[in-house]
Amino acid sequence: MSTPILNWKEVGILCAQIPSFTRVGKVFVPVRPGFPGGFQKNEWAIELVTKTSVQTLVFSVRSGAPYFYVSDQGLKKSTDPKSASVFGITLGKQIGGATLTEILQPARERYVIFKFTRPGSQSIDLVLNLIPAATEAALMSEGKLIARSKVKGSKEFEIPRGKLEREDLAVKTDSVNRMSEYAKLVTDSLVSETQDQELGGLLKKLGTWITQNKKQLSSLEKTLDKIENEPDFLKLADKLKIELSENPKNKRELSEKMEKHYHLAKRQRKKRQDTGEKLDALKPKLSVALSLKENLDLEKIKSFLGISDSPLASKSPQVKIKSSFLGKKFQTKDGTLILVGRSKQENLDLTFKIARGNDLWMHVKSKPSAHVVIMLNPGKTASLDTLLDAGQILLHFSGGNNWGKTEVDYTYRKYVKRIKNSEQVTYTQNKTLVIQPEPSRLKILFNSGAN
Repeated sequence: MSTPILNWKEVGILCAQIPSFTRVGKVFVPVRPGFPGGFQKNEWAIELVTKTSVQTLVFSVRSGAPYFYVSDQGLKKSTDPKSASVFGITLGKQIGGATLTEILQPARERYVIFKFTRPGSQSIDLVLNLIPAATEAALMSEGKLIARSKVKGSKEFEIPRGKLEREDLAVKTDSVNRMSEYAKLVTDSLVSETQDQELGGLLKKLGTWITQNKKQLSSLEKTLDKIENEPDFLKLADKLKIELSENPKNKRELSEKMEKHYHLAKRQRKKRQDTGEKLDALKPKLSVALSLKENLDLEKIKSFLGISDSPLASKSPQVKIKSSFLGKKFQTKDGTLILVGRSKQENLDLTFKIARGNDLWMHVKSKPSAHVVIMLNPGKTASLDTLLDAGQILLHFSGGNNWGKTEVDYTYRKYVKRIKNSEQVTYTQNKTLVIQPEPSRLKILFNSGAN
């Protein structure tokens, strides 16, 4: 849905419904959720006040989609400093407290002139050019230009004399006959526009995710094929074991070969298992992503990409996670991301490929467990509530829901080191929390957009 383009007849119908002899209250830039900064450029609102009511005259002169309407619905003022403009400030100074005395339209023209007066002062004209290719607003007094909405414009502004457009035009936008319906049509079209823009951006991100993970899927399948084409080191080692028992003369040489092949067999088995786990985790996620791309479900795409509408989450910049991470992601009520590995490989990937030096790393004290990382924005720390959330996630994915009170260590990722030639880690500078399993807290975390 797009904002309807008005012809001169429709402009005239709207003009006839605007009340005159109303006093100007506030002049401001209205809030428009979904637009950059929460406002729309080249749009202003003027309060029209009478003894019994307050209405708002809203007009936009953005290129290609100009409009104006009067609404009974109150609009919020944008507080973003970027919404201020020279034209907007001048408009407020020139007409604030004045009276709207007349609304004029040059014959057969898509121009509107709002005349404002103050006792003992010259009248001020707010002129709207509603031709989509040349849309603009200007402030004039006695034919002289005071200000114009175009930053780069000449110092001259001429109002057409009229009768430049066809007379036999039909009214195509029926809603202009009722101002409230036209106002709703414009508002709905703006909402639709922001949704389309948001969907377009999300589809681009989703497409990038799909491309990256298709490459990863192909790489994993090649790795698995390569493993399957390798010699069966376990069979070779077993064969050497039998040979060793039958031919003890070459005991040392055969023993060394056998140990080497058993070691290679262990590595082969682990690599096959880890690659298979990654494939099993990636294939369904890729299938879901492709389905979302076809169905265009805005909320499900946002959930899949881990994007939150939470006002708390938007206060700080979104932490970027590499798309290769296949573990679980959770979001706390303050918007903090918590990641957890569910296998040895996911643990190692999370700790040494995903986590950054000043992210918090968590592990069950003195026993094997999952790895959990709290992703922190620069200069931020984790609240106690976030630490407790992370502790619940850690216990759950470590199989500790029935352990009772459990000691959990946490430290900065930079203090975690991998033991050479091992899948184990060591860490220093840690602190310890005692975590009691809380099913209710865990349920909230699973319902908060876990993926």
